[in-house]
Amino acid sequence: MLFRLFKEHLHQQGIDDNQIIEIALDRKQHEVMRNPNTLYQYVLEKIEGHSQQFYLFIDEIQLSYRVKRPDVDEKQVPEEDQELLYTTFYDVLSDLMTRRNLDIYVTGSNSRLLSKDIATNFRDRGIEIRLHPFSFAEFYSVSELDKTDAWEEYLIYGGMPLAVLEKDTREKEAYLTSLFERVFVADTVERYRVTESYVDDLLDVLASNIGGLTNPSKLANTLNSVRHAGTTNKTESKTGYKSIRRR
Repeated sequence: MLFRLFKEHLHQQGIDDNQIIEIALDRKQHEVMRNPNTLYQYVLEKIEGHSQQFYLFIDEIQLSYRVKRPDVDEKQVPEEDQELLYTTFYDVLSDLMTRRNLDIYVTGSNSRLLSKDIATNFRDRGIEIRLHPFSFAEFYSVSELDKTDAWEEYLIYGGMPLAVLEKDTREKEAYLTSLFERVFVADTVERYRVTESYVDDLLDVLASNIGGLTNPSKLANTLNSVRHAGTTNKTESKTGYKSIRRR
């Protein structure tokens, strides 16, 4: 979406390639820029001394790691302020956002870059752009099916763009399975530090009660009685229940 569609949009607006800075932190060629200081210097070298507008694309920002500041005496920093001992991508982006000739677009994993993190660190200085699956109207406009068949397919496969564009049923199902495992299960496991089998059990319970009302207490009771999970309604609320509602 960022490197292809938005880049094409900029080209249509007359923006040249030399005005677009692309950094994908999951690629080997950009691995060194996972260090926020290296990333910062690289961008500055690209934009300083130029009056033209630049556009910075950073993908998979969650791969950027913390770097300890050599100029700060750790012994002088209170326990509650230990995070200030490190330079992070938040520090780098906060500085770059002050550059008038730089427009910044960043993407990241749901597990490490949730909305509350963005709101806290970039309050009043950035805009969160949420991308949603196709609505049925959007799906129908590109499906090349009559409305009844389009509705049936939409109910089964949903409106994720790559699933909509894929014509082979097996490839469509493989993509959705992979998407679910990577984006939902993996992100929940990583974010809340729970075992994958626990999340699988929780999903089994929810899937077997589609259409029925539920809440964290009911989920905890079911998992404890059926799976002997030893969990509480607070855990359910923190991990599966809220995550599922949010998605």
